[in-house]
Amino acid sequence: MDKSDDDIKSLATCLRGKLENLYSLSEDRCIYQAPPKSRNSFSTPLTISIGPLHHGKEELKAMEKHKLRYLKQFLQRTQVSLEDFLIFIKSKEKMLRNCFAETIPLASQDFVEMILLDAIFLIEFLLLFSIREFVTSGDPIFGKPWLLMELMRDIWSIENQIPFFILEDLFKLAKIGEPDESISILISPLCGHICELLLIVKSLLEINFSRAKHFVDLIRLCIEPSDHQLDIEIEAITPTYRL
Repeated sequence: MDKSDDDIKSLATCLRGKLENLYSLSEDRCIYQAPPKSRNSFSTPLTISIGPLHHGKEELKAMEKHKLRYLKQFLQRTQVSLEDFLIFIKSKEKMLRNCFAETIPLASQDFVEMILLDAIFLIEFLLLFSIREFVTSGDPIFGKPWLLMELMRDIWSIENQIPFFILEDLFKLAKIGEPDESISILISPLCGHICELLLIVKSLLEINFSRAKHFVDLIRLCIEPSDHQLDIEIEAITPTYRL
């Protein structure tokens, strides 16, 4: 056997190792990074990181203290302990990781902490946005209209998403709403300005929420509705004339 044969065997062994270590692609993948050529200011967050894709970036760290403040507020609204929330998220870790197209390098403890802070921040933010009476005079976000607008923009960034299911599950676990109440009731008010901007009939939000994977996916489903949903939309916008 000459050297070229040895090289081939060595290369084959190397490739087999790569194939064995190749993880299978999850059908649950729904959160991606935008391709470099199509990436723009609306693809990436400018003020706050939600999810792992921009987690830990220096320019976004200023909001981490606000996440802690909102976590503290949220825990005061519920009788569920911090430990119970962490245990619940830990039980969903594999499912959560499978939602991201990229492998998330965070250690388990760091990943669970990130999901807790980001998910609870969003739930508390949605709660305050929907029920302004809950906003305190010293609120670090709602007291600054410019910051509020920047955060709303970042929530719709394609690389700044976490799965809806974890928001729904944590909201129900906290038991701060009615027994059968969905977090969609808090998401609808936030979607209002997007609906007006994109000419989306608000009824489509409720119809599509159960199928949506995250905020951006919800808008996608509303922009590309099914034929049945189009009939609903046409009925909603068709004026009625009296003869």
